[in-house]
Amino acid sequence: MRVAEEVRKGSVPCGTLVVDTADWAERLCIQAVCAKAKVNGIEDFGYGKGYTYVKEEFSTPAGRAGGGAAGRHNVGAGPCRNHQI
Repeated sequence: MRVAEEVRKGSVPCGTLVVDTADWAERLCIQAVCAKAKVNGIEDFGYGKGYTYVKEEFSTPAGRAGGGAAGRHNVGAGPCRNHQI
């Protein structure tokens, strides 16, 4: 996530930001969301709420990285599975 912020700032020359693998990034995002809220697991938020927080948090850095703006693109690669984040 810090790299995406550096790309957004222009500190790192980059035309395309690739996150490989997105499933590992999702796990890190879940850990960060739980740590921020001081809960033990994603289910502690209540039915479906934790996954909504993760989706919001996971989407935000991609937007801040400047995807689509000034010729920058973001690409997330992950294993082929039916899973919404």
